[in-house]
Amino acid sequence: MTEVSIISKTSVIYANALYDAAQEQNITDKIGKQLTDVCEIYESSSELRGVICSPVVAVTKKFEIVDDIFKNICDKTLLNFIKLLIEKDRFSEINAITKAYYDLCNKKLNIKKVDVVSSCELDSNKKDTIKNLLNKKLNADVNIEWHTDKSIIAGLVFKYDDKVVDTSLRTKLNNISKNLLR
Repeated sequence: MTEVSIISKTSVIYANALYDAAQEQNITDKIGKQLTDVCEIYESSSELRGVICSPVVAVTKKFEIVDDIFKNICDKTLLNFIKLLIEKDRFSEINAITKAYYDLCNKKLNIKKVDVVSSCELDSNKKDTIKNLLNKKLNADVNIEWHTDKSIIAGLVFKYDDKVVDTSLRTKLNNISKNLLR
């Protein structure tokens, strides 16, 4: 199952500001890809995390380090955004900001992320059928992440937005058991 992450209101505000700046320049996709690269570099380097999060290292020194690392892979808009996060001591929220940025991009493009859980691997025809039905039902272009969980026995579980639609046999059996015990 995909992990549920909680995004702070602050992260959403920063993501909105970055999205607006990127949209003005028509580089929303480019910034999104670069944000992902920045997150990967940040997560893979404990030294970088230590320096960026250190209250002892001067902000100007952090700017120099960021310039050295990211100037060749980031658009100037994103580089300035990174410096703003450092200045405001918010760079540790880069992963949440990136997620909020992608959520905003998907919302603007009417793309919904849906997790679909089945008891066994589905063939491509069934996946296509489910995708088409979800596109119509949700009135959006769905981006599906497929999962298997044998414990649901049969049926499907759909998770999107803040909703869970559970048509699994396991849930139906549990409901019957609860009703019988009343």
